[in-house]
Order: sequence, then C-alpha cells, then structure tokens
Amino acid sequence: MRSEPNVSRSEAVRRAVKGHLSKKRVDEFMKLAGSRLVDLDWREMERIEMDEAARPRRRGHGRAR
Repeated sequence: MRSEPNVSRSEAVRRAVKGHLSKKRVDEFMKLAGSRLVDLDWREMERIEMDEAARPRRRGHGRAR
C-alpha cells in the first residue's frame, strides 16, 4: 500500500496478486521457450507456412468421388 497510497487495501492486494500471477506466467513461458516446445523464431516458421500455402495443391489423390 506504500507504493500506491491512494488505493484501498483490497485493490492493493488485488493488484499484487495480479502482478505475481503475471510474472509467474512469464516465467513458465520462458521455461517452455528453453525446452523447444515453443519456437521463438516465428519468422522462419511463418516463411515456411507461407511457402507451403503458395504451392498449388494436387486434387484427387486417386480417391473416388
């Protein structure tokens, strides 16, 4: 409450909890980023997806209609 003097006690607690949870989510995300489950090089992935989308698709694949 000292850092935000014009805020009620319940609002100060609410903000503190929200800040704590936000930091915790960022920490968990960064752990995932180091585990290769999250790819921080999104530009390369976007380029690959755009290249694949630009290729003409073959139809049919021998299926009966």
